Amino acid sequence: MHIIPFQVPREPNWALHEIEALSHYIKENRVKLFGSGAKGIQSIECVKKESWEECAEVIRAAGGEARTWKKVRQKWRNVSSEAKKYYAKRIARNETGNHS
Repeated sequence: MHIIPFQVPREPNWALHEIEALSHYIKENRVKLFGSGAKGIQSIECVKKESWEECAEVIRAAGGEARTWKKVRQKWRNVSSEAKKYYAKRIARNETGNHS
């Protein structure tokens, strides 16, 4: 008899409208989510966590999946990182050509 290990089901992929809701929320609440103050202070970290939780609720209300605030924050990090890579490649491609 073979024992099959328990597999955690994959989470659904992010839909375009979820990413748009995420982007819009972050645009409107950038200071609350990424503001610096004294880093590590409990109250500031609490405000940031509450803001990410609110963002998850906004995405859910926009017809998205129920996602945790940590998953939402990680998605933003991934989207932001991909955008930076894209623009860096674009700039590098434009600078390497002979434009004289």
